[in-house]
Amino acid sequence: MNPEGPPGDGKSWRGRGKRQPSSANTDSPQVYAGRGRGFGGQMQQQNWRRGGRPITSLDDDPPPRAPGASGAGRGHGWQRNNENPQKRSYNLSYTRLDALSKDPSNNNVVLTLSNSDYNFETLVKDALREDLFFLVIKVLAKVCQSDFTENKIKIMTAACSSYKFMNHFPIQLNNLDERPTDQLKELIYNIIIFFESASEMLPYACFEALGSMKSTHFSMLGLSHTKNLGLETDGSLAKFETIINEVKTKTEEQKQPLKPRSEIWKERKLKEHDFAPPNDFREIQVYPKPEEVLCQEKPFLRVNLVDRTYADVDHYLDVQFRLTREDFMRPLRDGIDAMNSQDRKKMKEANVKMYEHIQFVRNNSRLIPQELTKKKKDRDDEGVLIYLNFEKNKQMKKVEWEHCRRFMYGSLLCFTKDKFQSLLLATIIDRDLDFLRKGFIRIQFCEPVAENIYMAEYTMIESEIFFDPYYHVLRTLQTLQKEDFPLAEYIVLYQKDVFPPRYLEVEPQVQYRFPNFRYPVNVLDAETWPQHEDLDLDISQYRALYMALTRELAVIQGPPGTGKTFIGLKIAQILVENRAVTSRKTPILVVCLTNHALDQFLVGISKFTSKIVRIGGQSKNEEISKFNLRLLRRHSKLHSARYANSKQEIAANKKQLNDIDLSLKEITKGIVSYEHLHKLGIAPAMFLNDAQFLIWLLCKQVEAKPSCIGALNFTLTLNELEFQLGELEDQRSRERDHKLLGSLNHKIRDAGVLIELVRNRLETTAPMSDKEAEQVKKRKMIEIPVDQRWQLYKQWLRVLENEFLQRISEFERDIAILEKQQGELQEVEDLEILRENEVVGMTTSGAARLHGLLRKLGTEIVIVEEAAEVMEPHVIACLTSSCKHLILIGDHKQLRPNIAVYQLAKDFNFDISLFERMVNRAPEECVTLEVQHRMAPEIAQLIVPAIYPKLLNDSSVKSYETVKGVCKRLYFIDHKNMEEMTDVDSHSRINKFEAEYALALCKHLVMQGYKASEITILATYRGQMFHIRKDKSKFPILDEVLVTVVDNYQGEENKIIILSLVRSNSEQRIGFLKMENRVNVAVSRARHGLFILGNMQCLAGPENGTIWKDFRKTLVSQNAMGHSLPLQCQNHPDKKFSISDPKDFAKLSPQGGCNQICLVPLQCGHQCQSVCHTLHQDHKNMKCTAPCEQLCDAVVHKCPKKCYEECGTCQVIVTRKLPCGHEASFPCHADTDGYKCQIKMKKLFSLCGHFNTVKCCQDPLRTPCPEKCDRRLDCGHRCEDNCHVKHDPDHLKYQCSKTCNQVNPNCASGDHRCGKKCHEDCEPCNVMVVKLRKCGHEIKVLCQSDPDSHGICHKKSCERTLKCGHKCSKPCMENCDPCMTEVNVKHPICGHEITKRCGTSFADIICKEKCGKLMTCGHVCEDVCGRQCDTSRCSKGVAEVVAECGHYVDLYCSEYRDGTRQPRDNLRCKNPCGAELACSHPCPGTCGTCYQGRFHVLCDKPCGRNLICNHTCKEMCAESCPPCHEKCTFRCEHSKCPKKCGEPCVSCKERCSIGCVHRKCKRICGDKCDVDPCNEPCTKRLKCDHECVGLCGEPCPPLCRICDKEELTEILFGDEDEPNARFVYLPECKHCIEVKAMDKFMKLSKADEQQEGGEIGVNVCPKCKSKVTAVRYNNIIKANLENVNKVKEKYFGDRASNDKKRNLLVERTTDILSTHITLEDDFLELHFCLTDLLNSLMPEVAGRKNVLHAYNLNAREIEVDILTGICKTWGKCKSPIEKEGITNQINFLLQIFESKKRRVGQQQVDDFLPELTRLEYMRVFLSFKDKVTFYKEIEPLIREGMAVDKNSKFTKSSEAKMKNVRDKLANVCKNIPGLGITEIERVQIVQAIGLTPGHWFSCPKGHVYAIGECGGAMERSKCPECGSTIGGGNHALDAGNRHFGGMDRSRHAAWSDQANMENYNFD
Repeated sequence: MNPEGPPGDGKSWRGRGKRQPSSANTDSPQVYAGRGRGFGGQMQQQNWRRGGRPITSLDDDPPPRAPGASGAGRGHGWQRNNENPQKRSYNLSYTRLDALSKDPSNNNVVLTLSNSDYNFETLVKDALREDLFFLVIKVLAKVCQSDFTENKIKIMTAACSSYKFMNHFPIQLNNLDERPTDQLKELIYNIIIFFESASEMLPYACFEALGSMKSTHFSMLGLSHTKNLGLETDGSLAKFETIINEVKTKTEEQKQPLKPRSEIWKERKLKEHDFAPPNDFREIQVYPKPEEVLCQEKPFLRVNLVDRTYADVDHYLDVQFRLTREDFMRPLRDGIDAMNSQDRKKMKEANVKMYEHIQFVRNNSRLIPQELTKKKKDRDDEGVLIYLNFEKNKQMKKVEWEHCRRFMYGSLLCFTKDKFQSLLLATIIDRDLDFLRKGFIRIQFCEPVAENIYMAEYTMIESEIFFDPYYHVLRTLQTLQKEDFPLAEYIVLYQKDVFPPRYLEVEPQVQYRFPNFRYPVNVLDAETWPQHEDLDLDISQYRALYMALTRELAVIQGPPGTGKTFIGLKIAQILVENRAVTSRKTPILVVCLTNHALDQFLVGISKFTSKIVRIGGQSKNEEISKFNLRLLRRHSKLHSARYANSKQEIAANKKQLNDIDLSLKEITKGIVSYEHLHKLGIAPAMFLNDAQFLIWLLCKQVEAKPSCIGALNFTLTLNELEFQLGELEDQRSRERDHKLLGSLNHKIRDAGVLIELVRNRLETTAPMSDKEAEQVKKRKMIEIPVDQRWQLYKQWLRVLENEFLQRISEFERDIAILEKQQGELQEVEDLEILRENEVVGMTTSGAARLHGLLRKLGTEIVIVEEAAEVMEPHVIACLTSSCKHLILIGDHKQLRPNIAVYQLAKDFNFDISLFERMVNRAPEECVTLEVQHRMAPEIAQLIVPAIYPKLLNDSSVKSYETVKGVCKRLYFIDHKNMEEMTDVDSHSRINKFEAEYALALCKHLVMQGYKASEITILATYRGQMFHIRKDKSKFPILDEVLVTVVDNYQGEENKIIILSLVRSNSEQRIGFLKMENRVNVAVSRARHGLFILGNMQCLAGPENGTIWKDFRKTLVSQNAMGHSLPLQCQNHPDKKFSISDPKDFAKLSPQGGCNQICLVPLQCGHQCQSVCHTLHQDHKNMKCTAPCEQLCDAVVHKCPKKCYEECGTCQVIVTRKLPCGHEASFPCHADTDGYKCQIKMKKLFSLCGHFNTVKCCQDPLRTPCPEKCDRRLDCGHRCEDNCHVKHDPDHLKYQCSKTCNQVNPNCASGDHRCGKKCHEDCEPCNVMVVKLRKCGHEIKVLCQSDPDSHGICHKKSCERTLKCGHKCSKPCMENCDPCMTEVNVKHPICGHEITKRCGTSFADIICKEKCGKLMTCGHVCEDVCGRQCDTSRCSKGVAEVVAECGHYVDLYCSEYRDGTRQPRDNLRCKNPCGAELACSHPCPGTCGTCYQGRFHVLCDKPCGRNLICNHTCKEMCAESCPPCHEKCTFRCEHSKCPKKCGEPCVSCKERCSIGCVHRKCKRICGDKCDVDPCNEPCTKRLKCDHECVGLCGEPCPPLCRICDKEELTEILFGDEDEPNARFVYLPECKHCIEVKAMDKFMKLSKADEQQEGGEIGVNVCPKCKSKVTAVRYNNIIKANLENVNKVKEKYFGDRASNDKKRNLLVERTTDILSTHITLEDDFLELHFCLTDLLNSLMPEVAGRKNVLHAYNLNAREIEVDILTGICKTWGKCKSPIEKEGITNQINFLLQIFESKKRRVGQQQVDDFLPELTRLEYMRVFLSFKDKVTFYKEIEPLIREGMAVDKNSKFTKSSEAKMKNVRDKLANVCKNIPGLGITEIERVQIVQAIGLTPGHWFSCPKGHVYAIGECGGAMERSKCPECGSTIGGGNHALDAGNRHFGGMDRSRHAAWSDQANMENYNFD
């Protein structure tokens, strides 16, 4: 304390002492004082120039510290005291308090008092002496100024909770009035400090002592007057009075009952910081787990603290980690929930998209089009391709991928094939549009994948989250430790004072050299600094530079255009150029959010240093590419041999992977070698070699041509066959021998047929199933039909493909591991490269990804550009423990961090960046740049003072030229055109008017002379950006105009900005446009001109904040807002006009000027006739379009061209006379000399004597005669050439090309003509004909062929007569014996009549009639006749005994004879079950049939309920009735419904015929009529000639009012006997009802039905309740039918939902079968149940349509669930013991399942679920069976567990018993006997040592050791545990040593006779 001056006088300050190096190890660590607060409420100024005042160390023997006390560091307790002294108690005596009051370290005082050993709480509870009170207050004042928050709260709570202490202040003051003035003054100051801190931390405690505080204030006032202390003048009393008022205000505010819900919510969230998190965030998996994705429970989150301190580093990291993880998790979780819910609204709002039928493919997959395979890219070897399958996802075919945000680079993809029970995560690494249009994307998995991904279809979820940065940031946060956390005192503990960087706190003081300043500068001495003018900086930039160089945490705010990048480069330049004068050994790290911003910053740095490293491959700047780390690696000579070996190993693996890829692609390009398939274990031993295999497969002798493609060996390829065919064709073209030509033609034909055969078979043949393949293999090779041979071969190929795909997955995993290892080796070399340079640049995501590299690099200075836009965790991930200097540059009033989840920003402050938090922490420690150099003053007025209270304009912006062609440089075009939702992205919006206007204005500005690159169009929505870009393509002049969204333009600028705000709606909703940050960026990008398009009424709505209202005021004051934009013509300044519609630009300013004609004289003398234009005003390059006035050279014709065109030669046609006398037309300029006359005339060709018409210029002696040759050839055909007297007149070389009509050689029929060209040789007849074989069957063969030379006959049945007289029914190719005809004969032994096949022996037949013989036991045999009578199977009851169920049952004869007195099963118990079923009926089964209550029989009560269709339910009792199976009774006049009654009816589409002469319905029959029923009387007459009592247009009632009066007027409603009553006839029941009453009755029934809860049913007659079908009530009947159909659909289900559910169940069942692929061999019964269930789900069964409605599907779903549970348990079995042990139980369950399938309900679910639980416990018990050798107590425990309630219902009690047994087994097996380690540890040790079984031994005292090599003891040693002799000699162990098999589960030692017995053959 400073007693010489009043509080706040500025004389007292607390600096930071000299810090001890971190490597020091002293016994008396330094503790440094923090900085206190003065009474003026402001932070005291720190004398940073002197580096702080040293604080004395603690005593050598201090009292014990509180836990967590600091040992060394910066005063924040980061290191724990490892000592644990003995617990002692100390009294706070006067001496000790006095010593504490004089201790210069406030933190030391806090640590002492917070130690419970000192009993401070006890001290303040009692009344204190005056002298003790004085010291306690003095000590508490020091506590209040400490920065140890938690311990300070503990001490203050103890003091404030003491009633005596808090209420004795006025008494103590009065008692101490005799003390000296300076002591009294010091006491009062300390009291004020105490109450100031108490009011901040514990306002309620102060409120309870408010009376005492007021009395204390009164006492202070009295002492001030009596002792002349001057408390009024120095403000102390006023200060204390303010504290009293603040206590009142705070407590009253907290007592207010009403608060906004958001504030109450935030307060509650703040209080959550007082609770510990549910788990350690470092143990949370970064990748989402399936249960997290599917769970909708809210995760544990705490609000980001932006105005208060965190408890410690772990508290801070926990909050940031959980918020960051939730930011990417919630969109995924909500999106999947929306997709699963099938809620269209939710699905539309979800920011994820789901895709079905996704496949993973390799680079060489046959699915990839050939044009894509030729396109090689750098990333072809990275990641995996996925195939979107547009055929099954047809909606994606219409997507315009160029204008769509789907599948963006870095987006997160989530794959599942089991409905999110397991997940695969990947990110997109390449978005190639050519690939995307074909349905392919390249991805990379987030972690290696264990499963084979190429053999299944997946469901894919796409999230727009850029996952890669999240992953690396989260991993980095988990690795940070509190002792490594940099700058924690500011970031975590919110310390406001900032100290100089550590590397500047050295002696002598560091001196820097500044650019363009000749003298050195002492950095920490401001007096040596130059003036801001000397550095070409304004005063705010100067302050920013000063703070950045002298504070270890510098925060620089730069409003738009103030030069943030400029000052950042200046700071970087000074730090780089002065690196040598500091102790820094590492480069500066420059971090930016985006690649673009980073490249711009590094370009600036490259101007003063070339020692730059740019890390990251997304740079597009050519200037920076030379600094890229990848390029620097190539020029580095640091590559190690290990790195080269690693690279070679990866290349070798990739080479093998590519070979397999190539093999998969080429597998159908030929016939794979059988020897190769057999060697791989795919094909069985069937052939000796490939030659035999080819003969068998192709049914002909073909020479094998072995070849190798990739990893495949082919015996014959299509390429080889085509090559052979080509060679034969070449040989034929050279051959002249007719005989050889015939042979060649035959070979060519055969080769072509073979190629087509092989190609068709390979492409079209489907592989047979594995089961079929096993059956086929059992047959003889020659008996297998050809089709099945190819199917078998294709099945082998399928197995081979699966094997290849499995190997691909293994290679990919190996490559991923090798690449990680290579990355670690690469990191070592990268470190050397980085250390050689001065600046390292990377993005925030790159810094997080390479955090390990940065940690090893140890960068001390970090500069973060645009830091306000970076999420706080991303900045933290860039820092390492070596960071000593952090410079944050940004502007939190522009764009904030982009948070994916809006709620996290709104409720958890997660959008507050570290930059903004540090600004709020200490605004005075932040420097704001104040002079903007970008915007014209008019534009700058928009954001000053609306956003920035102060922003000065540089002189340069005041001299900008006006915007050409526009009256205002700032203008808001106000319109009322509404926005629309975009088709590309449902979350985005477009405004077509604004898009059209922006492009038209942009075009207008370009025509003013502006370059297109000087104009930028900004959109606030991506949908608008894509829309403008699409429309911009129509205007080539605008190609270089940049169109982008506001968020992507942060930090950019341009001369002219056109801003499209998009939002315009009647609800006045503007979304994020109400956020000042985004609006600020949008309006501050322009230099010369800003033109805004928007709806101001919508923007300035009452719910949209004040920002747009402020803008409106500014715009109105500048007259810069209106519905039309004022333009001004540059050429005609007086011509002004306004544009309100974009089409007006073309009308009023078509060429950038006005619509006047230019009329400026051109160089040619004409006037410019163009509309006023702003481009080409000098008219030098203007083309005159006036007609040319020049004459041609003949001075006759005028030039027909335009003035600007070259005249050229005269093209006017003139007529001239030729020398031959003919006339011809020529262009005027043409020369006629040498012209050949083209007029045709007849001339004589003297050589042949023909007269022909030719051109005048042609000479007959030199011109070929055009006459056709009329000579006949030797073949009889006429020559087809023209007359050729000069050339080959005798046709010696002529080849006739007409069709040959000769009969083919060897033609059997003599009718087949050759058909080739006449000059070609005829071939043997190749026409296919039908011929008879010797067996009598027909075969289609070549005409020249012998039908019996074509292998075995595969046609129809044989039909030969056998010896027995029956016809043979086998195929022709098979042996006729034995006869397969079934006959009825008597058995020769027993005489019973049996049915058997004729050729089957009686010895193979078992008679199945009842035996009936008397057995030796005296009972009649009940077995079948064909079996031997056996008394051991006698089931005759001989006694009654009590069974396990407690009931009396029969004991069988066989059981009694065996001595058994208990029945072998409990199924024979006949006692009624009687249990109440789920349907509430008693169970009709017996104790036995219900298996003692485990599985109840189905209820046998008939249902009998009335269905909605009025039929009675005929099914057995069920929870809900199935749809009615009766025929539907609904019909109209045209047709009747063909469906079952329970199915929804199909409405009639015929034209409605209802009507009469008064009205006619115009609709179709199935719709409601558009006319009301006619109420006019019917004019027809009845048979009795009396008047009809019906109505017009309706069927006439058969009853007459006169003849049938009594029957007709029978009173029902009361009006029947009225004389004018009219009646309606009901044809169904033939009743006649009075029409008014009937109308009323029908309407009332409809009204009742429409009421909530009203019953729905068919309309009935009021007399007999029959269905009403009268046409009068058609509309009511149709409306009711519609309701009935809705009810039917509820039970029946709509077709789409049913099909979807059916497909889902099929997929689930198929997945089970594919997952348990060996089930058919391992468990045939279970496989049968699954396949049977799968068949029942198929759309067609046995060729009939299989209709399954919702009721059936629900039952099938239960069946699938039951079988899934059984398969799940079976799949968990890891040993044969487990499978054998549960097989009987599963068979039992399957037996029950089969008996109840297709009729399952809740009762069956209730029965099966407990049994599935029992089954799982049984499997668990059996899994311990293999440990019986080592744990003898396991066997009885297993028996105990298996016997729990074995034959009774499995209950919770049963489960508890089994669980108890399971826990006992687990405890028994916890440690290995004799080792004291767990089973897992044992396995890990054995694997690590790597010895074969039998190498482990134990010493005489039981300690375990191992012997290597052969395992035999060859030397002796000492046991390291007990010193005993271990080992031995000559392969023999010393005494006491023995083999220890418990370690590796071996039975014998490796070197032993037992182990070597297998080496001998004893046969």
